[in-house]
Amino acid sequence: GVSQMRGYTTDSRFDEVKEMEDRCFAVKPVGEQINECDQLIKKVNSILETLQIPVSNYGKELNDLKFKISSLSSSIKLHASQTLT
Repeated sequence: GVSQMRGYTTDSRFDEVKEMEDRCFAVKPVGEQINECDQLIKKVNSILETLQIPVSNYGKELNDLKFKISSLSSSIKLHASQTLT
């Protein structure tokens, strides 16, 4: 059925699909996950530009996110290279 959740209605079938997608994302190679996150940031960026929202409103958060992803990817690459040797 449809349940009221966090102020919006959700369909349980939608939740199941979402859960499967999340699980699929989780088992992907980390490099792919990072690429997807990168794509997402670019998409969000272009949407905000389209809406003409000034960068100053979200620039800090976006940079924090980019920093987290890049530091994550470099630590993973480091770990991967250590594992291979």
